[in-house]
Amino acid sequence: MAQRNLRKRLENPGTLAGVFGHCRDRVLVFFMRKHFGHGGLIGLLRALVAGLWVLFLAGILTGTLNMPLWGTTFGVIIIAATLVKSPFVAASAVIALALIHWLCRPWQIERRSIFGFGETDY
Repeated sequence: MAQRNLRKRLENPGTLAGVFGHCRDRVLVFFMRKHFGHGGLIGLLRALVAGLWVLFLAGILTGTLNMPLWGTTFGVIIIAATLVKSPFVAASAVIALALIHWLCRPWQIERRSIFGFGETDY
C-alpha cells in the first residue's frame, strides 16, 4: 500500500517538475558559486548579477526542455512575467538567492585564506 502511494506521488507531474527544478538550480548555483559570498557592496552587486544570471539560465533550460525550439525564447519570458505578476514568487526567489549568498560566505573566506586572493583580485 505504501509503495503504491509513493509511486502515485512520483508520477505526479508537479513532483517531477519540482525534482527537476531543484536539480537544475543546484547545477546552476554550482557553476555560479564563485560570484556568491563576497563581502561589501561589490559582493552584493556580484551576487545580484549572478542571481539574475541564474534566473535567466533557469528560464532557458526549462524552456528548452519543455519545448525545444520555441521554449528557449519563451522560458525566459515566462519566468520574468511570473516574477512580475506574483510578488510572493519574486520574494521567495530573492530570499533563496540571499541565503545562497550568505551560505557561500564562509567558503569564500576559507578560499581567500588558502589561495591568498583579495576581495577584488579575480
